Amino acid sequence: IQPSNEAIKGFFPDLEEESNQKVSVLRAAAS
Repeated sequence: IQPSNEAIKGFFPDLEEESNQKVSVLRAAAS
């Protein structure tokens, strides 16, 4: 399961600048 950038922004609305890092971390954890 790979969450989309929009979903990540939904979870981390105040950290949009770090959204790419969050996506990478969550994708790694989900894989």
